Amino acid sequence: MSRFRLVLLFQFSFLIFHFFPQEKNFSGSLSTLAGAALPYTENSGDFVLGEAKAEGELSVYTEESSLYASGFLLYDALKNHADALDFVSGKENSGLSLKEAWFDYTEDFWAVRVGRQISAWGKADGLSVTDVLCPQDETQFAASTYAESRLGINAVRFSLKSGSYALDAYCIPFFTPAALPLSEGSPLKKVIFGDAAFSKDDIILPEVAVKNCEYGAKFSAYWTLFDLSLYAFYGFDDEPLVSYSLSDDNSLKLSGEYEKMLMFGTDTAIPIGETVLRMEAAFFPERKFAVSAEKQIEAITQGMDSEKWIGRNQLKALAGIDWMPSSWTITAQYYADCVFGEIEKIERQSYEHCATLSVSRSLFNETLDVSVNGILSLKDFDSVIKGKAEYKLSDQITLNIEGDFFNKGKDGKAGSYGKFRDLSCLIIGGKYTF
Repeated sequence: MSRFRLVLLFQFSFLIFHFFPQEKNFSGSLSTLAGAALPYTENSGDFVLGEAKAEGELSVYTEESSLYASGFLLYDALKNHADALDFVSGKENSGLSLKEAWFDYTEDFWAVRVGRQISAWGKADGLSVTDVLCPQDETQFAASTYAESRLGINAVRFSLKSGSYALDAYCIPFFTPAALPLSEGSPLKKVIFGDAAFSKDDIILPEVAVKNCEYGAKFSAYWTLFDLSLYAFYGFDDEPLVSYSLSDDNSLKLSGEYEKMLMFGTDTAIPIGETVLRMEAAFFPERKFAVSAEKQIEAITQGMDSEKWIGRNQLKALAGIDWMPSSWTITAQYYADCVFGEIEKIERQSYEHCATLSVSRSLFNETLDVSVNGILSLKDFDSVIKGKAEYKLSDQITLNIEGDFFNKGKDGKAGSYGKFRDLSCLIIGGKYTF
């Protein structure tokens, strides 16, 4: 659905709400961030982040219904926005984004929600195990938390609830892919795609048809000793599988296509005093993995048809612990990702794992929040450490400073996080909330 149609839809919804008793809440914020690469990087002295953002959200309530909309206007000085509305320059460095916009109707034991919405699946902190329903915005690796980077999906959610039990069923008629850093000027584009001439025009989106609808379901049970959730999803992988071919002039051409996947998952949380134990697992039968660029190019140069991807069973699992004494919050996690069968043709190991540690504390009557988050890959021992200090000048004004440090692993291996070493940066920012 186009932005214009969405605007008309919600204007019509607001007219409907106008004739009923209602409660309205509006809030928003103005923020700015600027980040410069650290001296030891190749980008030393260069800005890797520069943006100004105006955000707003509106909630309208009646006795049984609610209407919610949130979005933001973003000016990004470093890169263009492929799907942005440009108001001034014609260079698309200003963008208007509708994050969520949905209508909700609730009865005693059932509810329905229609529109663009965000739902978080799973218990993991900053990692994806069962959280496959909403795609991620991967265009802002620095200064963007996992939770903030979720994109809304256009869906219908039907919910049943009874006491300690709840069931949510989703129908997603229009596919929403992850946002990739393909815009010129993006510091992430070269890191991820190298010097390859890869753009949004090379990506083939699924046909808009009933056969390509996505479906999801979540069953939750909340008991005194622990809670448990079960998940199922059938739809498209959020990221395209990249394939190679020869163009008419015999040059190498890249393209990307989205393949369907199936996921079954579960999670649980067990509170024990000031501690919470968390566990989560997801199984993907015959998930598609792209054949490595080296294998595809080798087949092409030998005049053979290149195999683009292969299907393999995948299992993801996570175990975590949260400890919250006084004003401290300490979180530790172990994450494992296993692919079964022969994997010689794909660019990954059969077993990959990492560990995370997060420590945060509130000081000076909760006016200063300090946090340090780290991820260590146990495959190549590359890592990322993010530190942040946030100070509240008042209830409305907040200042923050943070640093992102990406480190290579043993023997200089780039790994999953070390490849971003030259994006290590220091960031300063401010936010006004109203």
